[in-house]
Amino acid sequence: LNLTVRLRGAALSINETIRPLSAGGRGFTCCGAARLFRLTDIPEAAALRAAVNVTRGRLHALALKWGSCVKPTDIDTNRGLCDGFCTMAWLTTAGTYSGSLYSVPTLTLTVPHGHGSAPDKRRVGSWYVAVYAMPGEEAEFSLT
Repeated sequence: LNLTVRLRGAALSINETIRPLSAGGRGFTCCGAARLFRLTDIPEAAALRAAVNVTRGRLHALALKWGSCVKPTDIDTNRGLCDGFCTMAWLTTAGTYSGSLYSVPTLTLTVPHGHGSAPDKRRVGSWYVAVYAMPGEEAEFSLT
């Protein structure tokens, strides 16, 4: 038995594009896991935005969190929201009546910046981007 392990860096720069694995990039996640990326030195005035495009399979969710990785305890599963200095959106949801799963191939998520009734969640420092896979499924994506 030969086991080969290849670690992929989590560092991400502003305006960097993560390409799908099939295009030689880091855009892959599997089996209910999260693929995490870290952006450093984000100014407080910036409303961070991440856009994901699914190129193979289905993704479950996309999240942005300040200061640390998103933990399961950060997510209010009843409301489908991420608490604290965190925001998330779902790419795959269950139908209200049928329970059937519905997926979208693209999603753009922006850290709320205090317009309207939304709180201002912008903060200076490191932000973490989490791309979640569906349980038992592989997915490839690009991320900008």
